[in-house]
Amino acid sequence: MSARERSLEAKLTTVRRFAFEVASEVLTPGVRRVAARHAAELCQADGATLFLLDSQTLELTFDVVDGAHGDALVERRLAPGQGLAGRVAHMRLPLLVADTRVSEAFAPEFDQATGFTTRSVIAVPVVFGDRLLGVLECVRGPAAPPFVTEDLVDLQLLAPHVGVGLAHADNLRALSAANEQLRRGHQELEQKVEERTALIAAGKKQWEATFDAIHDPIVIIEGTTVRRANSAYLSSTGRTWAELIGRPCHEVFAGRDTPCPGCPMLAQKQGAQEVAVGPSVFQVSSYPLAADAGPPMSVVHYRDLTEQKRLSTWVRENERLVAIGQLASGAAHEINNPLSYVVTNLSMLKEVLSAGVPSRSQLADTVDAIDESLDGAKRISAVVKGLGELSKQEQVTTEPVQVNAAVQRAIREELGAARPASVSLESTALVSISALQLEQAVTQVLRNARQASADPGTIELRTWDTSDFVCIEVRDRGHGIPEQHLGHVFEPFFTTRKIGEGTGLGLTAAWGITRRHGGELRLESKVGEGTTVTFTFPRRPVAEVRAPPTRGRYVGPAPGTRA
Repeated sequence: MSARERSLEAKLTTVRRFAFEVASEVLTPGVRRVAARHAAELCQADGATLFLLDSQTLELTFDVVDGAHGDALVERRLAPGQGLAGRVAHMRLPLLVADTRVSEAFAPEFDQATGFTTRSVIAVPVVFGDRLLGVLECVRGPAAPPFVTEDLVDLQLLAPHVGVGLAHADNLRALSAANEQLRRGHQELEQKVEERTALIAAGKKQWEATFDAIHDPIVIIEGTTVRRANSAYLSSTGRTWAELIGRPCHEVFAGRDTPCPGCPMLAQKQGAQEVAVGPSVFQVSSYPLAADAGPPMSVVHYRDLTEQKRLSTWVRENERLVAIGQLASGAAHEINNPLSYVVTNLSMLKEVLSAGVPSRSQLADTVDAIDESLDGAKRISAVVKGLGELSKQEQVTTEPVQVNAAVQRAIREELGAARPASVSLESTALVSISALQLEQAVTQVLRNARQASADPGTIELRTWDTSDFVCIEVRDRGHGIPEQHLGHVFEPFFTTRKIGEGTGLGLTAAWGITRRHGGELRLESKVGEGTTVTFTFPRRPVAEVRAPPTRGRYVGPAPGTRA
């Protein structure tokens, strides 16, 4: 082997060793330092510089400077094409300058910054694939011989290994940065999951506390199987959670083998249903849960009505007893007064007749006493008749009725031909009612209107239909009812007329008939202006029977006029 071959082999060995050391560095700063140091050593240079390319601005940066006073150049920049390194980067070709004094591209300002005199320069591009990474440059001062082509070749042998090392280090750095970003993202995700889990746990705890704070039993049911329940439901069953969940609600709540009668789960009805559970009565309300998948489930609310129903029964019984007491008291008062002077007059008649033949004056007093007794007996009869009518109203038999016919019969019975009224009968719809009782109710109201009116021609009576109701209105222009009495007009035996002019049962009967047939009776009155009574009955929910409307006066002048 010749001396030249031995020298070349030695250089190749050195390059391989330097390449191995460059490749052994996994961090970018280490790769740069090793590359600059070995470049200076390989080329026996006074100093070496590794310039890195900024891919955005195409500027070269003094990244690592190996040599005296090199720190003064670190991070300084070369504009695109500036200096010898800039020309190499621009052309992507190696460059050898034996004497910088004759080179127009040499930039002396960097020597001024370091105090070093650069006389000879070699520079090669550092690439990886087709990507330019930077420039590797070696310099010698005046005391050293200038670089020759062999030195440039040596630097070219080292440059690819520097490019591979830089790319490898950059990839590791990018991978490390990506891993760090992934780690931080994973950490942030875990933190968010923990926060969300804590939030869900707090919400679940708050929901369960709210669920348990409700005093009424509430349960979530799948079909009839209990899935969740509040503490009130648990307490009402007397069971543990293990005995409760997954079992039929009728078994754990009602102690039944079969579903409770009226169970809304079986009927698949929303809203409230009353269900008997032993001696207790519950209002059971079912609300379906909206779910995208899975079997249908419902929230079921139990409201114990046992005490409420007991109190309602007690109140109704008391009200019935009070009503009976009021009725008995009123009847006793209305009967006792005429009965007392009937008894008194009969006692006087007995004394007169027992004394022998009465005188003319005694006969006159006797006739007056008989008249008073007959009047009292009639009053007693009227009270008894009114009580009889009230008792008959409890037996209600309804039928489809057109109200006009009943109104006409009431007018005929109460007013007759001698007492005309203004009548407008426009109703054509049917109502479900007892025709006889409807006639009785209208008759009672007409009687009050007649007794309150000085002029019978001022009574107005009309019927009409709305979309849901049939209405009957009776209006008089009488003296009216004082405001303080309006709240008592429907009470039994209440009357504003003088003794002997009424029993006080007419409006009571009319109100009872109307209420029992699902209607309403309203009374409006003002002293000096008269009284208006309005019946309102729901229309019968079948096809209407239409008939030509009847208008005009029952007996008297033409329609729309008054007598």
